[in-house]
Amino acid sequence: KRQGVIREAFSAQKRFRLMTLMSLIQAGTIWLGLLVALPVMGSMLGAFLVIAFHRVPELVTLLGLARRENWIDLVKEFRIWPVILVGAALGLGVDYIWSLVKP
Repeated sequence: KRQGVIREAFSAQKRFRLMTLMSLIQAGTIWLGLLVALPVMGSMLGAFLVIAFHRVPELVTLLGLARRENWIDLVKEFRIWPVILVGAALGLGVDYIWSLVKP
């Protein structure tokens, strides 16, 4: 959600070239990732991971640009990561338990 707000802020300032670059980064990331994951590695799991994380390079770039404009504080933006990591660990734990219980 926050990424959309930052994107709109850059668009409102008429920085269309920058927003075009962000779209190209996003499209290039997903295409390159899928081209590597499917035909080269032959991995459907890799393809799912590419789809799940294809916006990360664009998000990192947008956060860096927004920080340069003093629109955000990166420390406050990244304090959610421990919650995300705990959620991922819980998900992996439930998956492991499910694999033991499942016939």
